[in-house]
Amino acid sequence: MGDIMLLTNIQTDFPSNHIGKIYSFRALIGGLGLSLGTLAASFSFQFFTIPVVMVIFSCVIIGIGTLGIIYVRGMISVKIQNAS
Repeated sequence: MGDIMLLTNIQTDFPSNHIGKIYSFRALIGGLGLSLGTLAASFSFQFFTIPVVMVIFSCVIIGIGTLGIIYVRGMISVKIQNAS
């Protein structure tokens, strides 16, 4: 469901001549993340068993998600001062 909300925001918040560029950038970031994750996992398999690598990377993903939530909540609670 997050993708539907994100795509709706992209279509409504950005000019129509930038939508294709934003979709392409999103695909680039997704492909880059997949490639780097595969590369990191393949090197990790040399030192640890598959279940251990899965637990390690799951903890990393949970940590990144938690930091993201904390960051966004901090952004919401900050009052933006009026420029005038």
